[in-house]
Amino acid sequence: MKPGQILARIETRDYQLRLLEARAARLAAAAERENAEKNFGRMESLFREEVITAQEMDNARARRDAAAAAVERLDIQIRMIQEQLADCLITAPFGGFVSRRFFDPGVFIGAASGPILELVDLTELKVKLPVGENDLARLRLGQSVKISVDAFPDLSISGRVTRLSPVLDPVTRTAGCEIVIPNPGGRFKAGMFVRAEVLVGSHQGVLTISQEALSLQGDNPSVYVVKDGTASLRQVKLGFQSGPLFEVTGGLAEGEKVVVSGFGSLYDGAKVEISE
Repeated sequence: MKPGQILARIETRDYQLRLLEARAARLAAAAERENAEKNFGRMESLFREEVITAQEMDNARARRDAAAAAVERLDIQIRMIQEQLADCLITAPFGGFVSRRFFDPGVFIGAASGPILELVDLTELKVKLPVGENDLARLRLGQSVKISVDAFPDLSISGRVTRLSPVLDPVTRTAGCEIVIPNPGGRFKAGMFVRAEVLVGSHQGVLTISQEALSLQGDNPSVYVVKDGTASLRQVKLGFQSGPLFEVTGGLAEGEKVVVSGFGSLYDGAKVEISE
């Protein structure tokens, strides 16, 4: 479907008859106007010669003006019918596809019948997803988003944030986020489920630790650091998180060995043996 392509035609017979009737009435009104103008000219000459009264002159003027107004009214009526005839051709406002047809050919429809077709443009797609209130502050308009589609697990595409709702849902405590992605070839379809990964920050050259190495004792995260065969419980400060990895901002140095499994029965100062 291309822009301007005819999608449907509405029966025009009634409009055509109304147009013929209006044009015939306009011809009659134009003749009446011409006659009224000539009569006004004659009455004007007689008035200057004081043959007729001012009242008769006013009547002639009124008939001339009324005849001219009748022609103008019919001109407007003809233009309206012509516009209605033009509206009988339903054309595509943009390129795309007809996704749904609500009526079969020949069915009677009226102004209150609702839409007759549903059109979609798959050149770009809009992704709608809820964002938690804690993450909302990290998003901004124009931010890059990586989109993956369940139907194409080996394919991902980059989009951009185009809208962030200023209001949170009072039940879910989330805000709506809209992302626009290109769709060359129309491979992705409207209604597909997607996954979105948003890069909210970039921390390079930092020390990271796996989530499985963290021990939550009390309110602070800790790790067991092994040195000289002894495990020491040490609190660490964490920063940015990316998947199972956490940025370590304090409490641990690069190169130190930490316990990553089997520390459920460990305690501070326990003797351990490292298995390579």
